[in-house]
Amino acid sequence: MPLVLIANDHEWSARSLETLLLGEGYGVVRAFTGRQAIEQARTQAPDAVILDAQMPDLSGFEVTRVLRQEHELGPSVPIFIATAGPSDRVTRLAAFDAGAWDFLPLPLDGETLKYKLRTFLGAKLAGDSLRRTAQVDEATGFYNQQGFIRRADEVVADARRRSAPVAMAVISLDVPGHSDQMREMRSFEQRIVVEVGQVMKVVGRASDVVGRIGPLEFGLVASGADAESALRMLARYRQALTDRLRDPETPMEIRAGFVAGWSELEEPLLSEELLRRAKAGDS
Repeated sequence: MPLVLIANDHEWSARSLETLLLGEGYGVVRAFTGRQAIEQARTQAPDAVILDAQMPDLSGFEVTRVLRQEHELGPSVPIFIATAGPSDRVTRLAAFDAGAWDFLPLPLDGETLKYKLRTFLGAKLAGDSLRRTAQVDEATGFYNQQGFIRRADEVVADARRRSAPVAMAVISLDVPGHSDQMREMRSFEQRIVVEVGQVMKVVGRASDVVGRIGPLEFGLVASGADAESALRMLARYRQALTDRLRDPETPMEIRAGFVAGWSELEEPLLSEELLRRAKAGDS
């Protein structure tokens, strides 16, 4: 059931919209101020957002700009800005510039909104489905976990056929004291994940398979690497990441584990199991 966030401090108008949406089979979550809307969007991950342009604290335009910067919301979520005030060309363009998909005059035309929501959400949900089945992490350009496992299976199978060494490693970044502060942690992830990706592209070999397998966790498969080579490889990554991400205000731990030489084992291991061993630091 698609979830719609309504942010409006006028009870009658918001309740009428809520009734309309519930009747169409949507879930509804309410907010009464701009800041509440931002918080609800962060915690509820709505599929669409309908904002009043004039709220007590932040305007719908300001809220839209903030939401478009949120990692969890992103550009694929339809945002409507509704207003009982001016709806001239300049105001509509301001709404679109902020990141809204549509600008609606009040009182709302329920039938028009119903069809627009159906169309916009259809596009949004289709995009979500494609991203779930994709194998690439958007933030880094590396494989996501699904793509990484699939590519790792191919590399390991090739190493077995050639009786060649191969290593799998996991590098994890940990920020002590931030595990229970989800909003701060998400912000931290957004700030550094692109930098981490850039470091790994520079340090790694073109033949290495790299994947982002968690928010701040990266997997590596190095064909032709034995245990000694894997240790040197991880030392290079660790040093480069330490130099790039050093920040006195945000102390960070860089942990790594690896497995190597399994191409010589009698029984093949699935890459999921190898990844588990690498995370555990087994060698």
